[in-house]
Amino acid sequence: MQTKQTQTVLTKADMKRKLKETEAQLIHNHHFASSSLPKFSESKMLGSGVVIEITALGGKLKIDPFFLANGLSEETIKCLQADLKRSFEYMTEFKPE
Repeated sequence: MQTKQTQTVLTKADMKRKLKETEAQLIHNHHFASSSLPKFSESKMLGSGVVIEITALGGKLKIDPFFLANGLSEETIKCLQADLKRSFEYMTEFKPE
């Protein structure tokens, strides 16, 4: 009995997205992202700003890029750092016996 295989053809854009998503999930990126966030504070970005784009894994849900004048507020930076810490703890929670 032969089984029918379905083959998924990935476009170059799909492969780039998957690579970017995989690299983003590397645990060391949490540290670097958290320590880099203060560089985008209002006091450092005065007269400039940041462009933010949010995409869910798989690329289905997306918030198109938008501009925040004068950078991120201290509250936003603290919230993002808290979310990075929560995510880090979740991702490192599984410990094999």
